[in-house]
Amino acid sequence: MKYLSYLCLLFLLFVAPIAESQTAAVVALSPDGTTLTAPGTGSSLMTSAGTWTFGTATTTNGGNAILLNGSPAAGGYGTLLEVAASGNIFTQAKNGSWYEYILGAWVLQSQAPVVGSAPSPSSNTILNGSAAPGSTVGNVGDFYIATSNWSIYGPKASGGWPAGVSLVGPAGTGTSGGGCGWLTSPLASTDTTHPVAATDNCKTLTWSGVGNESPVFPATSSVAAGFSICFQDYSVSGRIAWTSAWPFKGGVSSIGHDEWACFMPDGAGNWSVSAGGLPNEPNASLLP
Repeated sequence: MKYLSYLCLLFLLFVAPIAESQTAAVVALSPDGTTLTAPGTGSSLMTSAGTWTFGTATTTNGGNAILLNGSPAAGGYGTLLEVAASGNIFTQAKNGSWYEYILGAWVLQSQAPVVGSAPSPSSNTILNGSAAPGSTVGNVGDFYIATSNWSIYGPKASGGWPAGVSLVGPAGTGTSGGGCGWLTSPLASTDTTHPVAATDNCKTLTWSGVGNESPVFPATSSVAAGFSICFQDYSVSGRIAWTSAWPFKGGVSSIGHDEWACFMPDGAGNWSVSAGGLPNEPNASLLP
């Protein structure tokens, strides 16, 4: 009996406090429908990705910087954070646009999140290659761009890929902002900081100089609707990196040897970026 009393005493002194501390360390996740409004000082949301707060940095159209575990979350800005779609995080920017945080990037949404809805399919993506996609390429819901003729395929269905649709419009002047053909122009080796202008509409500018090229983009409001411009990097060791007062959408901030990037205004004040490896180049790498 005395031995049993000693065991009970040891349990109360050592085992019970450890179990209690472990239970106290469990942090409850924020349920769907929970919101946080900027600046949200002293408040936060909790998802499986971590702790979400707002920072002090702001932009005109975005709002306050969004922080994940105290660090900037993929350059996102917003005025409202909301948990929805089974624990995913969404934000509404100051201009009214909604974005969902998927695989480390902010993805534009067509509407506000609906509490209780299914999460967005994180596996869907935009693929690219020189020829049309084969039946084994990609997953259901993916899109594919064939760079040999600039056609887009998708979304892929369970039965395969639909017919491609050309991304190239009819030939035009290159300055109207409407449908126009692609005009290829080399960048001079001395043009290390190229100011993008309205006259660059529909051009594909090729960089093969020494060092780095830094295109400077204007506000999207200064170009006509339908404006587009592409860059190709054929330099041996240089890179093309872009900067602007307003963030780019697409998760890519620069390209290197044998890579391309195309830019278009998204209608919400952003430059939307698509990028990938140049076709038929053995050293090409595929960017997101």
